[in-house]
Amino acid sequence: MRHFRFAFTLVELLVVIGIIALLISILVPALSKARGAALTAQCLSNQRQNGLAVSMYVTESKGFLPPFQIAVGTPFVNQPYYFQYMPGLYFKENYKLSICPADEHYVRRAGTSNQWRGPYSRMYSGENDVYFSFAQNGDLPKRLKAVYPGVLTYQQGNPGLMNRIRASAETAVFFETTADAVLYYSSPDTSFRFQHSNNKKMTVVFADGHADLMSKEQMVAATPYQDFRKWPNGFRAFWFGRKDVNYPNHQN
Repeated sequence: MRHFRFAFTLVELLVVIGIIALLISILVPALSKARGAALTAQCLSNQRQNGLAVSMYVTESKGFLPPFQIAVGTPFVNQPYYFQYMPGLYFKENYKLSICPADEHYVRRAGTSNQWRGPYSRMYSGENDVYFSFAQNGDLPKRLKAVYPGVLTYQQGNPGLMNRIRASAETAVFFETTADAVLYYSSPDTSFRFQHSNNKKMTVVFADGHADLMSKEQMVAATPYQDFRKWPNGFRAFWFGRKDVNYPNHQN
């Protein structure tokens, strides 16, 4: 009995390889897009948790917003940043809430300050594994009189009252950073990280606790940034908490 051996011809192999390559070219972008959407969703979830922490802090501190740093121990020593003390206070030291999983740069050197965005120590356990992806809005309402006199700088120790924010659903508390842990309306464009929606948007948590995606055009002032006539719609509320100011909203 004659046995027949079946084998693919060269043409058939090339067709199969071509089909596989086509399927890969279709699936890889789709998988990449799905992964990006998942990272964005997780980042927004972390921001919502940060918004919840802000609300709890305001409730417990007689209406004051959380400071950039708090005074602990010896003056000018061991003063935890918000990304160290907020998770410790409200989320059982879950410091992953300070990280956006889409952030590819949270351990690179930041801007011209030559500083790392981590690791910092946990406020309670002292373990050095805290990183941060989010910056605090440095133009939120401030007090002229220090909350911690003689201990912290104006920027760090003088948080204002939440009720000074007149547009809480439009006023940013935390957003994504490539540089420092506090940024201002006058900070350079390169200090903001837009890594969502094809690198066009970033996650922002607002004073009312909700989180959303914002584009560069919505939150970064046109050059020169001092010219308030060129500010985008909603810019004043976004940074200063009110729609009728052209400068940071300080108070006595």
